[in-house]
Amino acid sequence: MSQSSIPLCNIRYCHRPPASWILAGFSLLEKDGLLKLGKVTCYDKFLADGLYQHNNIIEVSVDNKLIVFDYENGYQSFLSSELFDNQMDNVTALFKSNCNPQKYIGLRNQGKIHPFVAGTFTATCPDNPYDKIFADNYGFSRDGIVKFMYSVKHHKEYIRINDYRNTENLNHFDSYNLLFWTRLNEEVVTVQDIKNSYPFLDDEGAEKLSVECSAMLRDINLKRIEICSALKKEYGDRLIGGIADGDYARRNCPELITTDERITTRSRYLETMHSNIIGVISSGHQYCIGARFGELISSGKAIISDPFRYVLPGDFSEGKNYLSFASSDELCEKAEFLLSNPSTVNEMETVNSQYYHNFFEPRKCVLNALKTALPEYEIFNK
Repeated sequence: MSQSSIPLCNIRYCHRPPASWILAGFSLLEKDGLLKLGKVTCYDKFLADGLYQHNNIIEVSVDNKLIVFDYENGYQSFLSSELFDNQMDNVTALFKSNCNPQKYIGLRNQGKIHPFVAGTFTATCPDNPYDKIFADNYGFSRDGIVKFMYSVKHHKEYIRINDYRNTENLNHFDSYNLLFWTRLNEEVVTVQDIKNSYPFLDDEGAEKLSVECSAMLRDINLKRIEICSALKKEYGDRLIGGIADGDYARRNCPELITTDERITTRSRYLETMHSNIIGVISSGHQYCIGARFGELISSGKAIISDPFRYVLPGDFSEGKNYLSFASSDELCEKAEFLLSNPSTVNEMETVNSQYYHNFFEPRKCVLNALKTALPEYEIFNK
């Protein structure tokens, strides 16, 4: 049965950067007259209340339907498919970033899961509810009150710096440099760390996950060091970036730590992102799509990445939207190919800018999800 009215959306969300992108989408759609925001609540007890297996959730209630946006990196928290299936019984549709459809094969709620993509960095717009609920994000301690007052004082500047449109860009150039900027993480994930995050795990389960997470972080760090070393050796000054400063980097690869002034502040970084660069990214936590992906897509840039392990919505594919590599030698081959063929780079820039406007932009990524979850609302298809 079709609905000619405007849906009222009541939202609960966990206050983490990816939520800012999605809530910006809801705010923009409200300004467009496509929906109305009701109660928007900051909520961090999705896991504790047994509703989901982690807290990286946005829950949207419309009429008697429940729409969920899951922005967890990969599947570290996917510890029981049976529990997940039970939790999905009352959900109308779940939109999963870094989605692997193979995880849901055989589940009775398999058809409710949809690939999703959104920015992982803080990005906002005027009147974004993510920024309004300051009091919920700070405690009543002296430190919390000081931070709250500072945030209020600098709110306009915060909005200006983090406006999602700051990353939007599409410029073509005749020659290019490479951008690779990443950080390294401490590799030891203790059993207590795991128990703090997943209190329902027994000792054996926590020990197993501790070993797996530590090995994963070690592998990711080694790959990032290998990538940076190869690019720095091969391209020298044509490489912008390097490894961010940190204790782990100081101990293991101090020669790769970057002091590049072109990326030291947000404003300088955005200037660089809008310049003649090809972005190189590597898998993040849980082998999720690299964190710089969103900014590169928003800026309409060509991308070189290790193989994507997760599915994106829409027609996003290797060879068209990005080139992949499995080794440092192959990375340098792909980089050399693009650096030597600016017309190919220009083509990739165009298709990635189109992908941004069709699937990634805050308004669009939320609208696409609502069209899927609420097909009865005619207003989404006008």
